[in-house]
Amino acid sequence: MKNFLLNVSFLFTIWLICLSTLKSQNISSKSNTVYLEIGGNNVFYSLNYEKEILQNFSPRIGVSIMPISEYSNSGKNSNSKLFVTLMSNYFIDISNSNKIELGGGISYGLETFFPAVSLGYRLSPNDGGFVFKITFTPLLNKGIFNVFPWFGIGIGIRY
Repeated sequence: MKNFLLNVSFLFTIWLICLSTLKSQNISSKSNTVYLEIGGNNVFYSLNYEKEILQNFSPRIGVSIMPISEYSNSGKNSNSKLFVTLMSNYFIDISNSNKIELGGGISYGLETFFPAVSLGYRLSPNDGGFVFKITFTPLLNKGIFNVFPWFGIGIGIRY
């Protein structure tokens, strides 16, 4: 777990450095989004933060903590596991508030890394307010041919 935290901290630091070097271009003053997603890339739920850094482009971090029960000869052991997703999203405008979301990145959970992808619809007014999204987020494991169809639905706020 210690190595995982060091790796995630390192990746997150690099990610933030890259973000800080980019200059904003035609971005709404309402460029932050926070939302709760049920299902999705972190499997059960996640709390997510996005920052639009270029027009129609935003990096995302999502985290969740899952209670996990493990059984062994000594009985049942319960503990919690951390799930983290780092993604980049690109949005295609359909109209002022309606967007197609395309995303890709990496997730970590149950002591393994796996690809994270998303394709969906998002209602997100450019001037801020209520956000709703529904996405197809297939779970990919050990190759592109080992795919489990999965979906996510999220609600939150853009500010």
